[in-house]
Amino acid sequence: MAGDAAFVYQGDELGLPNGPPGTPPWDRAGRDPLRSPMQWDDGPGAGFTSGAPWLPLGPNRERNVAAEQADEGSLLHLYRRLLRLRRGLGDGVRFLDSAPGVLAFERGDHVVAVNTSAEPQLVPAAGAVVLETQEGALAGGKLAPHAGAIARRRE
Repeated sequence: MAGDAAFVYQGDELGLPNGPPGTPPWDRAGRDPLRSPMQWDDGPGAGFTSGAPWLPLGPNRERNVAAEQADEGSLLHLYRRLLRLRRGLGDGVRFLDSAPGVLAFERGDHVVAVNTSAEPQLVPAAGAVVLETQEGALAGGKLAPHAGAIARRRE
């Protein structure tokens, strides 16, 4: 998969929802409802501007770069850990048979699994956990609801 592009839309790494639309819309392609100024802090203008932004600020002012940098358990820190791990996972992707609601694949010597269901689900055999979206998410061969994990492949 070398050369494949992976990207993050601005604000995804903070868990920001789509912003409210601008009035009038500034973007003829209709993307304005999906964008909002980046929220750097919880101050006036969200650290984005000292003036009036061309689009309204998002509704979740507590989700900002400053707050998430200070919280080791934040989504921003999870994104950073995932991006650092990505390069070391190895080449190639092979999708694995998995329970309904679970996306699982091998990449190099690792198994990556995401449980999109509301129930714990069995995941393909994996060894030592490398990263989890929440502590204890992968235990006893099951992945917690709405969680993900990366583990070394069992030999």
